[in-house]
Amino acid sequence: MNIQSGPFTVEFLGTPEAGRTSAIKRTRKKLSDISNVRVLQEAATVIPDIFETREYKKSMESHFWMRFTMAAKLLELQCSCKPTDILLVDRGIVDAFCWNYFFAEKSKMPNEAALHYKALTQSVLKLPNLVVYLKTTPEEAIRRHGGEGEIVTSEFISDFEASISSFLRFPPVPVFTLDTTGLSKEEIADKIYAEIVSVYEKSKSNLT
Repeated sequence: MNIQSGPFTVEFLGTPEAGRTSAIKRTRKKLSDISNVRVLQEAATVIPDIFETREYKKSMESHFWMRFTMAAKLLELQCSCKPTDILLVDRGIVDAFCWNYFFAEKSKMPNEAALHYKALTQSVLKLPNLVVYLKTTPEEAIRRHGGEGEIVTSEFISDFEASISSFLRFPPVPVFTLDTTGLSKEEIADKIYAEIVSVYEKSKSNLT
């Protein structure tokens, strides 16, 4: 397969409670007027029971199961979709790179493992045409969550946002960053829609 073929792909990533999942649903509906739209849901929504146990829930085994499951599904869609189709990915390749970078910073993953994963996925998968990076303040995230949770904590959100921003200083693909603090769900979707259409139209013109 020519990995430069496949659909126009938009990957969504971001900090907890930044509005990623809601934005994908609303943006998909808006984009359906201009193209066939597919969505690849986050792999964590179908994680096996074994990785929900206390022993494995936060393990590297669980992390890599999600990452390789995502990669396999993404490969399938890249082979089956048309170049003019739009594929919205909830946490894809670049998100995996960000998490690996974060874990390596925290010494929870060897740098070699992160680099091997990056090399492997980039050799068989097409990188997204656009990354939508959604973020919000820790205070707003906790408010939206209804209080602090296992992951939704001020410390984690601050650390993870700093790590993502550091990794994306030299992004492998175009990145649209949006701080969703103080924005309604419709405003978020409108801004994302406008950015996607702009990049999509340029990409489509290059195909003709």
